[in-house]
Amino acid sequence: IIGDIENVSMLKGAACTIESIDECRLIVIDSNVFLNWMKLYHGFSLNVARRLAERFYESSNENGKYMVYNSSYSLISTIINVVDNITGGKNGKIFNIRLKNTRKELGERIGLNERTINRLLQKLKNENLISINSGKIYISNTQFQKLKELKENLQMDRRKI
Repeated sequence: IIGDIENVSMLKGAACTIESIDECRLIVIDSNVFLNWMKLYHGFSLNVARRLAERFYESSNENGKYMVYNSSYSLISTIINVVDNITGGKNGKIFNIRLKNTRKELGERIGLNERTINRLLQKLKNENLISINSGKIYISNTQFQKLKELKENLQMDRRKI
């Protein structure tokens, strides 16, 4: 079911967008019909509730991974994950990648506000672990390796506690 969050919450707009990579058929159900099914058919309602709960559980579980670490570690981990996704984990080549994520997106991903993200990014820039040009975040392969070392050191320090 696509659009279940929007229908159940009765909020306008879309929580996300979806693009099919394979040919598929889509059946469109009017919002009012969907909500009536929820009221009339308990099995249907339970199925929708389980799907929503599973998705929220996965999201909460993913966000919870970052909550036990300090904000610097969380941001560094996120930047490393973004670069790994862009490079496919093949970081042996020389590169200078621009992160397409906005500061707001980075903050939402790890549960920090934009002001905190800006402060942490400035700190990383001052330590030459990232570059910022015209408000865009760049990371070279050298900076990437240094970030990975810093992340490992932060993990080691945390293990001592």
